[in-house]
Amino acid sequence: MIVELEPDQFYKCTDLVNCTMMLESKAIVAGNNPGRIFVDHADTPKSALIWQGNLDGFLFVGDASNSSFNRGIKVYMDEVIREEALKLGLKWAECIGTHPSWNTAIEQMFADRELSSWISYVRSLMLPDYKHEAIQLPDGEYEIVQVSKELLQNKSILNHSFLESRVLDYWESTERFLQDGGGFCVMHNHSVASLCITGFRYRHIHALGIVTIDQYRGRKLAQIAVRAYVEHLFSRGQSMCWDCTASNKPSNAIAERIGFQREMSYRGYRYKL
Repeated sequence: MIVELEPDQFYKCTDLVNCTMMLESKAIVAGNNPGRIFVDHADTPKSALIWQGNLDGFLFVGDASNSSFNRGIKVYMDEVIREEALKLGLKWAECIGTHPSWNTAIEQMFADRELSSWISYVRSLMLPDYKHEAIQLPDGEYEIVQVSKELLQNKSILNHSFLESRVLDYWESTERFLQDGGGFCVMHNHSVASLCITGFRYRHIHALGIVTIDQYRGRKLAQIAVRAYVEHLFSRGQSMCWDCTASNKPSNAIAERIGFQREMSYRGYRYKL
């Protein structure tokens, strides 16, 4: 039987995520970022499904050969989670195994669905690998700004709702973000043009979330924002990782230019709800 854990029970899944390099699952189990966890046994789980709080997919952790869990979670996703996801506006279920052994299990579980898949790379950056490069802001009213309490409360920012929503995509509140996360952005004419923030955090490691407004792409603004935040984190003894799809060539190019080293790759699966 599938059981949903309460947040104060998430620690029971600590052993299930200790062996994975996927920081998102560790951050949710540790209670740093919001999410929901479904397990095969409330006291001694062998396998679990983690629904990320930013609605960015389902993470499978633990024993991929646990046939009773695999059967049960498939039914639970079809009969319970699907309805909740549709109400939240989701159209696709994205399933990711935190170990390669989950790939076959996911393919077998959802053999009755039209599955598509993609490859993502997980990169990390340590200070010795950082490739410093001074990049000038474009001419005009551009400035690099730290994402602070004052910035998040500044309603005069023309796309303030965009800034706030990006933070709340990952964090349960702006207060928790300011306490455990952070970030930098490039501003232009009172608007956020490019943003780099901590999406997930586990201990001293920050998983970066980067986005640039369409009209500002091609101006190296993302690289400027990332570099500003990377240097800020290094000055505080922190480290960082960056997860992006293999097909996202611009993001991969930026990561490599800055010095991020590829640690692993994984396959994700998607099917229509």
